[in-house]
Amino acid sequence: MSWPLVKLGSAIDFIRGITFKPTDQVEPFSDGSTVVMRTKNVQSSGLQQDDLIAVSLKFVKRQEQFLQDGDILISSANSWELVGKVSFVQHLDYTATAGGFISIVRAKKEVIFPRYLHHWLSNPKTQHAIRYLGRQTTNISNLDVNRFKELRIPLPPLPEQKRIVAILDKADQLRQKRQQAINMADEFLRSVFLEMFGDPVTNPKGWEVRSLGEVSTRVTKGESPKWQGFAYQEQGIRFVTSENVLWGKMDMRYKYIAEEFHQKLKRSALVENDMLINLVGASVGRACIAEKWTLPANINQAVAVVSLNSLYVLPEFLLHLVLTSSIQGKLLGNVVEAARANISLKNIRELEIIIPPILEQEKFLQIVERQRGYLKQQDDFLNTPFADSLSQKAFAGQL
Repeated sequence: MSWPLVKLGSAIDFIRGITFKPTDQVEPFSDGSTVVMRTKNVQSSGLQQDDLIAVSLKFVKRQEQFLQDGDILISSANSWELVGKVSFVQHLDYTATAGGFISIVRAKKEVIFPRYLHHWLSNPKTQHAIRYLGRQTTNISNLDVNRFKELRIPLPPLPEQKRIVAILDKADQLRQKRQQAINMADEFLRSVFLEMFGDPVTNPKGWEVRSLGEVSTRVTKGESPKWQGFAYQEQGIRFVTSENVLWGKMDMRYKYIAEEFHQKLKRSALVENDMLINLVGASVGRACIAEKWTLPANINQAVAVVSLNSLYVLPEFLLHLVLTSSIQGKLLGNVVEAARANISLKNIRELEIIIPPILEQEKFLQIVERQRGYLKQQDDFLNTPFADSLSQKAFAGQL
């Protein structure tokens, strides 16, 4: 059964956040204050409440700007990849509002169930559509609110909405459990790495040490398409930016570029098992590996690509090494404080790393593979394609 499509604007109220200066902040939870949710609080995994700020109540001009149970916070001014990111607001034990770079999407509860609205906004297909509603100004993309309200949402009767929510909420709970398992596996591998190889900076086991440049066949970075007169596309060659390079994995919310620009930038075209390291901004030092399924792909100027000589170092070993706190500290010790923190390709090439024998590296990778096999056993229900399919079926009336 297909559900009627209605304009989103008919089912919601869209409320802008408040504006203030950093000097206007006061102690959170002090008398006459209200908490202000910022971009960093709006996470797809849920509303983050461990780093809160506050301002005087006088900055809240309208009662509707105070957060209510069931509100959805949306990133309405951010980098292109993050515009549209949403968090659901459950019961808060304190007064709160939204800051200037985020807005409140409030369900008209007589027609739409808030959790149903949140699931629809979080759906990858909807997220993709929202990102392309952004209006680019310098490095910031602003959500076009009028076009946002014109999006069409399938709207079954309220009882059916609640039935769909029960299914999707259960899927979310299972995803969260899997994420906990992943976090535990990551912590286990960090411990195993240090036990097998010791601290990679102090090198208590006396391994051979070389610079990363010595054991690489390529260390370079890409360029911005806009500098070359090219625009991003909805399809084409994957284009990896610093937002895609996470801690040990790649975020799949890509931009795309034309084949022509990809060919022009052959020197930074990615090859399977390349190491990617962020050079700029708050994510400086994050690293991941380019896997075969991501190719063909290219990178921008904020990401370094390192192609390794596998006679000396294996990609997975190097990834775990680069993500250790001691190597991160060494990299960040080279950060240049300018408009945005950054490290250079020279810093990457000169980074000294331990080089245990390949056989020792392979022993570690066998443990990594066993951990992956353990996690894969839990993926029958939780793998991304299935989860996305479940969500798509829900909003197509097929669930």
